[in-house]
Amino acid sequence: MSAYTPRLVTYATDLTQLLERADEAQLRRVAALISGVALNFVSLTDPRLNAAQKAIADKRFGLSPEMVSLKAFVDHLDEVACAVQGRRHLAAFARARAANSLLFALHTDSFLAATEAVYEANAAIEDLEKITAAVEAVMDA
Repeated sequence: MSAYTPRLVTYATDLTQLLERADEAQLRRVAALISGVALNFVSLTDPRLNAAQKAIADKRFGLSPEMVSLKAFVDHLDEVACAVQGRRHLAAFARARAANSLLFALHTDSFLAATEAVYEANAAIEDLEKITAAVEAVMDA
């Protein structure tokens, strides 16, 4: 178990506790699924996202060319979100958070990967009930 305190605990204690009881395989499935849900929700596609998803499917976590490339893409999306206003800002912010969810899914620590992927996905989707249901489905599988 990781020694860090997840940001998710600030508003989703029950969900955090569920993830604390998960094994590594469940945490990895949660991170991959939830980041995919967020990306689909915001309709974000990019070859860098595909490469990162393949790295996850191949169980290649941690610092890698895919992670470096995705980090640069997330930074770009964050810059775009800061540069626009109104509804365009909200949509750009959601895209950046969805991509960041996938970036966290690549982390070497599976608990951090899952909790932060969930946190960022919820920032993109803003539907904790949907996120929780998806996590529970993975945990029950």
